[in-house]
Amino acid sequence: MSLVKFNQDSPIQKIKASFLDDEIILTAKQEEVKQQIRFAYTLRLEGGYSPSQTIEHLQKEYGVSQATCYRIYHKAMYVFGELDMTDLKAEKRIILEHKWSLYQQARDEKNIELANKILDEYYKMFDFSEKMALEEGELKAHQYNVIVDRGVRKFMHQQFNKGSVDFNSYPNIEDVEFKEVKDGEEEG
Repeated sequence: MSLVKFNQDSPIQKIKASFLDDEIILTAKQEEVKQQIRFAYTLRLEGGYSPSQTIEHLQKEYGVSQATCYRIYHKAMYVFGELDMTDLKAEKRIILEHKWSLYQQARDEKNIELANKILDEYYKMFDFSEKMALEEGELKAHQYNVIVDRGVRKFMHQQFNKGSVDFNSYPNIEDVEFKEVKDGEEEG
């Protein structure tokens, strides 16, 4: 795939920009498309029409083909944002909050069986994939044995006596590569 640099905006980009900036001058055809886009989006947002109903209304209003109406509809979704995805996310969020409220109410009323049932439904609404599952070892405490050189130990004791440890004041300190040593492996 190659990137293409345009010297000027496409007509739809120009129409989109004209909704934000009144100083952008559109051609008569672009103004007509802008009105059609506004009409389609208004039908979806304020009229509550489905995409297919919006297409039908566009055909009746402007007397254009169904294919043209689909292009107008998709331009409207490009300019103003996809309503279907936004609605789906919003509805899921509302349902999640409602389920959580029901769970809290059942828990407060000491109805443990109902609370567990609601919590199971709440849990199923999330996408807990295997990648997100915690491995058993991630929750266990780990112990790391750090072997420190005698000179560094002496320096650290001096720093501890002062109250805080500042490794930047240690002479000739530098970062080094390390290798993780697992149980059963010998240090080398």
